Amino acid sequence: MKLFCWNCRGLANPSIVCELKQLLVVNNPDVIVLSETKMQANNFTQIRNACRITSCLAVSSNGRSGGLGML
Repeated sequence: MKLFCWNCRGLANPSIVCELKQLLVVNNPDVIVLSETKMQANNFTQIRNACRITSCLAVSSNGRSGGLGML
């Protein structure tokens, strides 16, 4: 089982989402954990769809810090 864990420091930037997609193609992980997403859980579906992942669990950030996502 491959685990991919990344402190992405915010997923609002499209270049970070593009980098995430490239990392997922290269590593092909089974579980993805993203920390410091700095976004609300209901907005995380955009990231899930961009990465073509079917399921996810997200925890909203508190202001401009925190936030977790598991895909």
